[in-house]
Amino acid sequence: MAYLCQRHEFATLFATYAVSFCAYLMAMKQTKNEADLDMFLKLAIILRGGILFAFPNLSDDIYRFIWDGHLLALGENPFSHLPGYYIENQLFTDVLTPELFAQLNSQNYFSVYPSVCQGVFFVAVSIFPKSIYGACIVIKMFLFLCEIGTLFLLKKMSNVKCQILDVKYQTQNSDTLLLASLAKRRGGSFFGQSPKNEPLFPFFASEASKKEK
Repeated sequence: MAYLCQRHEFATLFATYAVSFCAYLMAMKQTKNEADLDMFLKLAIILRGGILFAFPNLSDDIYRFIWDGHLLALGENPFSHLPGYYIENQLFTDVLTPELFAQLNSQNYFSVYPSVCQGVFFVAVSIFPKSIYGACIVIKMFLFLCEIGTLFLLKKMSNVKCQILDVKYQTQNSDTLLLASLAKRRGGSFFGQSPKNEPLFPFFASEASKKEK
């Protein structure tokens, strides 16, 4: 789909997404343990990497990314003027062209992309100043790395949450409950007395229990 499908081909898009979503549901059903989860995560990364070199045919936002990146490379602030300003004043270069302007879907809007994104756009056009496809691949590589990092971060956070819950259910005897109260006061002084920090207090209780032993 990523390499062949165009944005106007609704039937093909809908059918492909439907099949993909069914495959996702099947993967969820088949995931019984951490080994299964790791296998499906690796498969997801491989499939995602397989479309890394596909041009994003389903959106034309990429042209605004390139436009903003070129403005930064030219020493211009992408938040200062509308794209039309450069056309009206004929501020053209060999990369900031009327042809690129014509492909923008936001000719009359200020840039909405934050500074971190702008930095990525700048790096992309610095590596491939005259290749929209090349700059696009650089941006997609950055997004791909962010997605991989997010997957592993969520997995790690999920494991930590399970460990905290396990400690919580093990703190049943009076001695440990006393330590939990003490840990709550210690933890609260650091994290603040807020209900959202309650899941952290069993962790402090566990650590305090270890020190007592």
